[in-house]
Amino acid sequence: MEKEVLDKYRKAGSIAAETRAEVEKKMAPGMKLIELANMIDGLIEQKGGRPAFPVNISINENAAHYTPPAGDATEIRPGDLVKVDPIGLGPTIE
Repeated sequence: MEKEVLDKYRKAGSIAAETRAEVEKKMAPGMKLIELANMIDGLIEQKGGRPAFPVNISINENAAHYTPPAGDATEIRPGDLVKVDPIGLGPTIE
């Protein structure tokens, strides 16, 4: 693999790890999914990245691939298991 390509993969991994750490600290009950999605996209862009596709957020029994549309009023509740793709975030909110 070319060094330039490898460096891009490393940067992407670093951006994902940093974003995950920040999201874990900021995500809380009462936060709307659309706010969370916008925050994640913004953090990725602030760090020099570009989302490859819309962020997917799933709660509890929803397995994957839900992207909150504009105006989505769904909120994180205490005890929800929140799964975020593409950054692989899945903490339990209490």
